[in-house]
Amino acid sequence: MPIPIIAAAIVGALAIGGGVAVTVSAVNEANSTDEAIIHRVIDGDTVDVRMYGDIQRVRLLNVNSPEDNAATGVAECMGAEATAALEKLLPKGTTVTLRYDSEHYDRYDRLLAGIFVDDTLINAEMAREGLAVPMVVGDNTRFIEDVESAVADAKTAEAGIFGTSLPCTLGSTVESYRTQAQSAASAPMPADSAGIAEVVATTAVVLGGADTADLAIDAVDWVTPDLRGSYTSAIADLRGEVQKAKTTQEAHFTSAVAREKAEAERIAAEEAARVAAEEARIAAERAAAEQAAAAKAAADQAARDAAQRRSTSSGSSSATGGGSSSGDGGGSTYTGCRNYNGSGMIDTKGRSFAPIPCP
Repeated sequence: MPIPIIAAAIVGALAIGGGVAVTVSAVNEANSTDEAIIHRVIDGDTVDVRMYGDIQRVRLLNVNSPEDNAATGVAECMGAEATAALEKLLPKGTTVTLRYDSEHYDRYDRLLAGIFVDDTLINAEMAREGLAVPMVVGDNTRFIEDVESAVADAKTAEAGIFGTSLPCTLGSTVESYRTQAQSAASAPMPADSAGIAEVVATTAVVLGGADTADLAIDAVDWVTPDLRGSYTSAIADLRGEVQKAKTTQEAHFTSAVAREKAEAERIAAEEAARVAAEEARIAAERAAAEQAAAAKAAADQAARDAAQRRSTSSGSSSATGGGSSSGDGGGSTYTGCRNYNGSGMIDTKGRSFAPIPCP
């Protein structure tokens, strides 16, 4: 290939791993394309190429991939995967075509280019695998539509950062929270308030997890906010479903508490009625026992009184020598003092009396 006229001399060199010097040259501004050979892949959007006898660092134009920098320790979600994907697309020694836009260099003096293998735009292929997103540097927009179209394909296919291959991806974050939300919404409802309270507490934790999910989505900041927006919206929708489930569960809890209170009051009322009935039974039995005892005492006293009267009557008859005769209708001929409330003798008129000592 003929060497084009260089518009400026070598302006600097950047040291890279392995002792290879990266030459930063000003390419011919008149050139819209160059051919180069891949020297090595740096990360998902940066490569070193050999062109015109020098090593030139090239930044893929109109894309941004996650950082994968072992030297600085900065490793973003899918950074290693992006590097590996670009290495697969651009193995060392691959001949490529570099196509430029109006601005050839970025602020780090990297050459900005669309990298083609035959007719395939590698920049867009990285986006199609979900490992790069659109980015405009300066006024360079030559490949932005191709990249945007490729990103749309990646989202539809749930590829790369839009899929679920790693826990940190946008797709994984949404799917993980969706699983939690569905579990909370479909949790079986216990009959008792204590069990329902545990369900409500679990759902509250899931509800709080929406904030964590939002933070996880925001952490993938190499993806543009507009592309992250649909995932944030999905989390918001799921948050609403969890809040609705929590509201329903709280209503169940309130009903269970009221039901348990009513049941407790019913049991208490039944117990109070049972205790009152038992106390009434005991009181009735006590009254009956007391009445029987009183009747027995009265009967016993009457028996003692009768015995006493008989004893007194028998003694008086013996003392007075009284007897009875059949004269005057067979009545007693006793003429002493008498107690007509007593019994033991019959007077001539047929009346019952008991002899008593005369005063």
